[in-house]
Amino acid sequence: MERKIRQHCGALLIVLLGLSGCSVMPSPAPQTSAAAEAERGRAALSQWTLKARLTTPDQRASLRWRQSEQNFDLLLRGPFGFGGVRIVGSPDQVTIDDGDELEVSDNPELDIYQRTGMVVPLAALGWWVRGLPAPHEPAQLERDVAGHIRVIRQSAWVIQLADYETVDGLSMPQSVRMEHLPWFLQLDVSSWAF
Repeated sequence: MERKIRQHCGALLIVLLGLSGCSVMPSPAPQTSAAAEAERGRAALSQWTLKARLTTPDQRASLRWRQSEQNFDLLLRGPFGFGGVRIVGSPDQVTIDDGDELEVSDNPELDIYQRTGMVVPLAALGWWVRGLPAPHEPAQLERDVAGHIRVIRQSAWVIQLADYETVDGLSMPQSVRMEHLPWFLQLDVSSWAF
């Protein structure tokens, strides 16, 4: 049972890997200067840490995600702190440590697909959790009256953003739901640090 939880946690963590990209379609929706400034601030973040509760259709876990430039360090723990998987990586390689085994992958998107059948644009995830479209693919955006991005449609995924709060002067989403039916990932952020 614990081995199965670790395998699910490993696949789940791979899904959460965020890397980087290059250009994005402009949003046709109106945007306030304050919202535009907040987006520029979030896009400029090169080092950040988030702690969150992660929910998928069949799993709940706690997540700690540290990002430094394109390098990441993710720690996922099951309910009550049981089980744990740590994933450390860069654009070139990902190492998955579940406490019993150490796996190295040079193609995590393929690994996710083989384990889950889900096509996940890993390069986009680090952008989406910060409330931004990934710059390497076209995106459709929906904004609220204050100009905050509320919905991103990109790479066949729908990302819903809610509960923006100011953290160290930046407006950051506290709730991020990423859907590619029948799959979804829900992040309820408890803290951001820069």
